[in-house]
Amino acid sequence: MSSYPLVHKNLNPREAITDALFRVLIGFDENDILMFNSGFADDDVSFVMNGNVTQGLDTIRTQLLSHVGPLDTTHMVSGIRIALDDGTDTAKLTATSMN
Repeated sequence: MSSYPLVHKNLNPREAITDALFRVLIGFDENDILMFNSGFADDDVSFVMNGNVTQGLDTIRTQLLSHVGPLDTTHMVSGIRIALDDGTDTAKLTATSMN
């Protein structure tokens, strides 16, 4: 069970997307699979780091979370930019993260 709430209520769409990013990072830092999974709406996602693309949530879990999760990390994120058109359910998020 996660030690943090998985979902906050009453967030506007951009706040909800930013919150999802933070939940993924907390999942990495705490090796918390429930928190990590709560940051994704479905399996159709990609993760780009240093030009390397990891496609699909299962692959992200296997190639990234299983390696980073057990480590002692604290991720800090800045420069969050969200491209979201009104009435759509797809967004693009870019950010800089350091640990």
